Amino acid sequence: VRVHDLNESIVIGIVQTGQPRDRFFSNDNYVAYSDSGKMTAGRKAKALNESDGFGEGDVVNLEINTLLRTVRFSTNGIDHGVLRFKKIKQPINFDYAYTLAVAL
Repeated sequence: VRVHDLNESIVIGIVQTGQPRDRFFSNDNYVAYSDSGKMTAGRKAKALNESDGFGEGDVVNLEINTLLRTVRFSTNGIDHGVLRFKKIKQPINFDYAYTLAVAL
């Protein structure tokens, strides 16, 4: 996803297919990366990964490996690593189908 115009906050990620794509945080099954650098999965799982976030002109990539059951984000080619969580080992349910989503 290339960010062209960032006049307000933006969240990029995946949401369980059939769920509202414009309201990440009202769903249980999502993975999100916000322009502030926060990465989350589900309602209560904040990733340990750190990032400075992204802004206008940046390119955000999302990689999903269903065989390894991993998700990772990168910004302008800088890899933020496989999402890791402190208390929940696997908050992402890979048994669901997901849809790319962007929310403002």
